[in-house]
Amino acid sequence: MTATSPQKKGAAAVHPPRHPIEVSELGRRFNPYEILGVTKTATSTVVKRAYRKRALKLHPDKNPGEEQAIYAAMFNNLTLIYEALLDPATRQAIDDRIAASEREEETRQMQNAQQSRLREDLLMKERIWREKSAAKDEKDRIKAANQELLDALKARREKELLASRRTHTAAASLLGKRPRSPPRSRTVASSGSLDGIINSVWEELVHAAAVHDHGGGPQVRVQV
Repeated sequence: MTATSPQKKGAAAVHPPRHPIEVSELGRRFNPYEILGVTKTATSTVVKRAYRKRALKLHPDKNPGEEQAIYAAMFNNLTLIYEALLDPATRQAIDDRIAASEREEETRQMQNAQQSRLREDLLMKERIWREKSAAKDEKDRIKAANQELLDALKARREKELLASRRTHTAAASLLGKRPRSPPRSRTVASSGSLDGIINSVWEELVHAAAVHDHGGGPQVRVQV
């Protein structure tokens, strides 16, 4: 057995090769603890017990047939996980990767929550704007309808006034063309007064003639 030469001072440290589970697709896509069915705080004893239980179900000899190759691959990955979790350095690397993934997931969830809130705010603002726009449109529609009604009432009123003026003008024109007759009450009154005067004068004359025939008497007095 040959002795290894001591490492020169200042030379780069040589790290052991990474465990296959660290670089495999399975290790990047899945949580080894979840595949084995244990928690991150599981002891080596718990890891061994869980591995034996899973190995009995996934061993190729227990699953002959067309899917035996699939079970062989699954059993191989399970063995890699088991060996990785029993190695302290590899397990620490796995824990660090899981912690980083959890932080990334937490950040992603926070970003998604912020985006969701922003989206909800935008939707709420859009909904409020639409409601205000609809209310304004309804208000404008009612205002236009009221104005249309007022215009119709105004036009109708003007039409009625014009018709009334035409009626009054026609009536006045007809009254201006008809001959005026003297009032009956005044004619009758005047005629009655004249007859009274004539009768009074006639009676005085008759009385005066009678007196004259008898030899004189008072003079004739006519009262009007």
